[in-house]
Amino acid sequence: MPLKKPRLEQSPRRILTAHAGLALIGEAIAASRLDQAVKSMGSYRGTDHGQVLSTYLGLLTLGKSDFEAAEGVRKDPFFLSCMGLKRGLSAARLRQRMDASAMDYARALDRANLTFLQQAKVPVTPLSCGHVALDLDLFAQDNSGTHKEGVGYTYRGFDGYGV
Repeated sequence: MPLKKPRLEQSPRRILTAHAGLALIGEAIAASRLDQAVKSMGSYRGTDHGQVLSTYLGLLTLGKSDFEAAEGVRKDPFFLSCMGLKRGLSAARLRQRMDASAMDYARALDRANLTFLQQAKVPVTPLSCGHVALDLDLFAQDNSGTHKEGVGYTYRGFDGYGV
């Protein structure tokens, strides 16, 4: 029996769960029309590209960036329902599809992101100089003692660059 799509509602009590963001991410993926952004790619040996990206985005929501984490949610009915998936992907299949189509996925995600911002009517207002400010964080990677381009002194107190 397939699970019903989760319904979002305010609870009178505080409920903490590791999966709390999945339903919202699933709604955001649907609003972004990610399935349309990857439709031109077709399918690859029975695996829909939208399923691959939805699975990985769901894993990232849970703070899991490794492909092996797919095994833990592969048969989780709540995860599959929130992400709008018919079936889960194995870690090997997820890794293969991500490796094979990385650049195509990046372009599709850019299109889906733009669609999401338009659907959500997010106000994008430029600064007086014409640039749009982005609030983001970075990870300073230690490259002390290397001769790589772009390496400089970081806020962490070593030579490196922000990833």
